[in-house]
Amino acid sequence: MENHVAHQREKYTLAHTHNPEREGSYTATMTNPTISSLKDSSSPSSSDFPPTTPTPTPPPPHDEITKSFQPAIINWEHIDKTRFYTLAPIAGIMTRVVLYPTTLVKTRLQVQKHHSFYNGTLDAFRKIIKFEGFRALYKGFFPNLLNVGAGQVYITSYEGLKNLLQPHIKSELLRNLLGGSIASMFSQIIVVPVNVVSQRLMVHGQSIAVNTHEKHLTGRRLALNIFRAEGIRGFMKGYWASVAAFAPSSGLWWAAYGAIRRWQSGSEAIRQDVYTFALQALAGAVAGSITAITTNPLDVIRARLQVDGRAGDKRGWLIVFRELWQEEGVKGLFKGASARVFYMSFNSLLMITTYETVKRFSLRKDALSEQDVATEACSN
Repeated sequence: MENHVAHQREKYTLAHTHNPEREGSYTATMTNPTISSLKDSSSPSSSDFPPTTPTPTPPPPHDEITKSFQPAIINWEHIDKTRFYTLAPIAGIMTRVVLYPTTLVKTRLQVQKHHSFYNGTLDAFRKIIKFEGFRALYKGFFPNLLNVGAGQVYITSYEGLKNLLQPHIKSELLRNLLGGSIASMFSQIIVVPVNVVSQRLMVHGQSIAVNTHEKHLTGRRLALNIFRAEGIRGFMKGYWASVAAFAPSSGLWWAAYGAIRRWQSGSEAIRQDVYTFALQALAGAVAGSITAITTNPLDVIRARLQVDGRAGDKRGWLIVFRELWQEEGVKGLFKGASARVFYMSFNSLLMITTYETVKRFSLRKDALSEQDVATEACSN
């Protein structure tokens, strides 16, 4: 028995001696169970085990990724419409509560003759609060809330027109320009009648003397008075001036905002964080300031037509422009400009951040494909 064991050990030693001719013979030699039992288990050869590959880390769930990664530009087809049309009016009302006093001051500055009441935006705020009370800053507010509905018409028209124009116009800049301009023309059909009533309420009872308040006038009574005196046409005073003022500014605003956002994001998918939110706000405010200054002369003419117009008044916007120019010159065309710049820049900031936030809350879960999500995760 001892001789047999010695013989087997000799074979084991020879099998593990380095010899190119016998390279790889270890497997065949170790098929003998007796030999296998002699192998030192503390130093196994790498050939004794199958090759292993590292276990891949599973990707994070789709929902988790899309919370931080979303399309830089959310298109209309990405949105859950039911959720959007529920959230958007609420956001619109909240925005108007904040901005309405500035709208009232801007309107009063635009329609006054020379400096008959106020010497600028801050002076107007001070005098209105002093002589009419804080509540006077919200005169005509409730009729003006009907413009929230006009806002939904405007956004729906804008997004729908962009999609409609996409097969025919390759330039996104041009699509935004045309979509914003035409959508504004549609929405003015609602905006103009509402503004005729609300703006006349804004200037009703304005005073710079104590205890000289006029009798309270409701929006309903004023609307009836306008209808009896001027008919339906009375509610559409200044429509074309409104279109001339708001359609170009709307188109330019959306074109500028879209271009800035594309430049800021650099791709279709970016991480959504505070930095992204700030960029959207900045882009909206800059676009609003530019359009406010460039279109202020047309807005002054529009306001005068809608506020000063009475039954039988045949003046058009060219006549009002000529009168304004003769009375006050270039300065007259930029009356209320500071209030309008503040209003439009701040309104644009609030509007676009609210709009983008509502769109992201309304984003459908299937808006991003699995491939999009993987690409976004890898690009981070």
